[in-house]
Amino acid sequence: MTALAARLRFLWQHNRIALIAFALALMVAGGFAVNLTVAAIYWSAHREEAVQGWMTLGYVERSWGLPMRSLAVPLDMPKPSPDARGRPKTIAVHAAERGLTTAEFIGQIYSAIDTVRAQDRHQ
Repeated sequence: MTALAARLRFLWQHNRIALIAFALALMVAGGFAVNLTVAAIYWSAHREEAVQGWMTLGYVERSWGLPMRSLAVPLDMPKPSPDARGRPKTIAVHAAERGLTTAEFIGQIYSAIDTVRAQDRHQ
């Protein structure tokens, strides 16, 4: 029997609750590590992605490296309202609500991105 197996057996016999708690803590930490890794890989591959109608403004802000809710002011959207399911509205939905085509609203979003970046450079 190896030293590790002997130690684990000792811990299981004398400190079962502590060993279980430690194993659970390792699993939770592992889950956070996996989540962080997946998010880092995803967003590193989706930097400055071309704006499309299926995206939300939050997605665009994250993809373009902008602070959250920074596009709201230049787009004159002071308070976001979610859709019927409670999810953020897509760019296509926002465009339809404003009576614009998706392409016209996407043009406004690019202008807003330039505005936010210019403000960040001046601060």
